[in-house]
Amino acid sequence: MEKTLNEIIEQDLNYIVNSLSKYQEKLKNKRIFITGGTGFIGKWICLSLDALNNAFDLGISPMILSRQDDLPVDIKKLHTPFKLLKGDICSFLFPHGDFDLLIHGATDTKASVQKNLELFEQIVLGTKRCLEFARQANIRNGIHLSSGAVYGELPENIKKVDEEFKGSPGLEKLN
Repeated sequence: MEKTLNEIIEQDLNYIVNSLSKYQEKLKNKRIFITGGTGFIGKWICLSLDALNNAFDLGISPMILSRQDDLPVDIKKLHTPFKLLKGDICSFLFPHGDFDLLIHGATDTKASVQKNLELFEQIVLGTKRCLEFARQANIRNGIHLSSGAVYGELPENIKKVDEEFKGSPGLEKLN
């Protein structure tokens, strides 16, 4: 019998909780700053943090930086109270207080921003801003995420990106 999407998600989250159970004390009562938390990979990070928080009563305090006015419904439904900091990755105002962990995954992957030079500037300036914030907020641990968007638009004949893929043809041309 084929599994439903919800069953697959639950199975994945159970695997994450079981695999990371030995690290639960490292997350206990931590303030976590997340960029890109409303994107595809970021939502998985939020779901995973919520599952860990619920399984081990960690008391984490996550904050998501987003250009959106409100958190997405699927994040609002989680048990963990995720806070929203509205702002742009390149110019956000630093929230008050210290944080323990930075999870940086913000990059605009929409086609309208896919002008190579603009995208590059956004990635570099956004990462620089995150590092400035990490210094100010005394963050000592961080994770920098990436996505398939770094490869550019894939040719139609490529269904999966393997480890040897060097990027989309024409990626070397800057606008």
